[in-house]
Amino acid sequence: MAAAINSGHGAGGWVDRVRLIAHLKPSRPTILPPVEFMSCCGGNPTKPWTGWEAFMYAAWGDESASCERRDPGTYMMAAILSEFRAISHLRDAMRSLLLKGQRKVHWHAESSDRRLKLVDAVADMPIEGLVVVRSSGGLDRIERRRRKCLEQLFRELDCMGCAHLVLEPRGPADDKRDHQMMQHMRRRKEVSSGLRLAHEPGPKDPMLWIPDIFCGAVSQARVGEPKYLERISSRVTVQVIKTTDLFS
Repeated sequence: MAAAINSGHGAGGWVDRVRLIAHLKPSRPTILPPVEFMSCCGGNPTKPWTGWEAFMYAAWGDESASCERRDPGTYMMAAILSEFRAISHLRDAMRSLLLKGQRKVHWHAESSDRRLKLVDAVADMPIEGLVVVRSSGGLDRIERRRRKCLEQLFRELDCMGCAHLVLEPRGPADDKRDHQMMQHMRRRKEVSSGLRLAHEPGPKDPMLWIPDIFCGAVSQARVGEPKYLERISSRVTVQVIKTTDLFS
């Protein structure tokens, strides 16, 4: 089974697939402890996620350029969604995948066998993933490719009523630009005020390791090695935005 692939804009089947998350219960469902989600998503440390908030969606994102030689001008950003109440279980599951001496799971540092183990692990998790791929053939700069991917990611997550998005920091100036982009899109009514953005270091939050795996699987599929993406096809939608216009 191939991963769902949409070209251009619009949530498409992604919306329907995310709505199924509630039926994909983890084997050990948990209620999120009061402070666990605070640091990465701005939650209130005095308020446990035990009411309707436990059924809200949160997202974690990662990004990657594709192989410039074999897939030139391509950038991608991935996000995975989970209900708040499943986060503790998912973090434990990801930590269990660490090898001795590892601080985080990182696709590019893993062997082929390890990559297969990682995609098999996330394929069984109660998550849904979206990967936005922008392919411009090298017409624009990498920062523009990233910005266009992130804009689309914001739109899709907001469409789903996602409450939080967490990204890895790239530095104070770059992180500030991410927040400014979101504010700009709010002013233009492209996203609502319900979606909040935070930045957390990769080693601190294992949830960030999952979209890294999704990016890696899509990147490998684009250069002729689809075996990783095939194994998570039930968990991911890929949106491909192709452009030959420098200003699109």
